[in-house]
Amino acid sequence: MTVTIDTIQEKLEKIEGEIALLQAQFNQWLAQQERPSAPKPIMQFVDKTKLRPLTAKSFEEMGIHGKPIDAKELQKMVITCGVKPEDNLFSRGIIEMHKE
Repeated sequence: MTVTIDTIQEKLEKIEGEIALLQAQFNQWLAQQERPSAPKPIMQFVDKTKLRPLTAKSFEEMGIHGKPIDAKELQKMVITCGVKPEDNLFSRGIIEMHKE
């Protein structure tokens, strides 16, 4: 069979028609599917005064008491316990970021 522009054009039109039919069938199928709605945020905290009572309740339930320790004091306590920040991969990353 000799290939001509007309035969190629006919084949393309046939393929394009089949693609259009498949696309229409797919769109119809897609429209019938039940899609779960996007998860809704439970709560957004912007005002810390709303968060404090919930945090206090959570800490109480977990048995956490006392005043918060600032980050530098906590770092000193961790080092006193024998942890070397330079040996910890996560701490090394933070140390590197501070140097930049």
